[in-house]
Amino acid sequence: KALEKELNLQNILIETYVDNPSDLEPNYTEYWGKIQSIVSGVGVVQDGLRIQTIAKLDPSLITSQPGLAEKNFLASLPSNTWFLISGYNLNQTWNNLVLQSKNIPEVEEIVTGIRQSFGTISLDVDRDVFGWMDQEYAIALVNNNQSTLSLGIGGLVLVKTSDRQTASDTLAKLSQIASQYLINV
Repeated sequence: KALEKELNLQNILIETYVDNPSDLEPNYTEYWGKIQSIVSGVGVVQDGLRIQTIAKLDPSLITSQPGLAEKNFLASLPSNTWFLISGYNLNQTWNNLVLQSKNIPEVEEIVTGIRQSFGTISLDVDRDVFGWMDQEYAIALVNNNQSTLSLGIGGLVLVKTSDRQTASDTLAKLSQIASQYLINV
């Protein structure tokens, strides 16, 4: 089954297939059983490596489809960006994780830990952190010779939201906390 989905990679260095991952770890059949197959690979491209993974999921896991990202969203990142994680609707991803945590104790521990961590700085993770992240987001690392820790690395978070007020309040609070640790935001 895993071989039914081909990777879109050239010059493949590594390619792996796993059919029915629940066979590998029977103790987690409830979780792994929802993943029907996985194919993953690493290929060489002109300017580096390209990694691709395709997982065939049980359709019941897919509770919503992500929206389409705007083409110019990532174009606003600086040209010296060297690491990037981006996506759409982190709030929905969080809500899906919370939903899965009701059936998977290990995921419940992660969700509880995240909630408790943000609770220590008086933030409700469901509302103040993920609640307003309903559109595109990007987390990037860039070369920066003026970084606080003199590492030559700077961080950048780019978020588009429909709830600007909650976003502003949360970011103001995080900025205040960061300044207590001499981190420039």
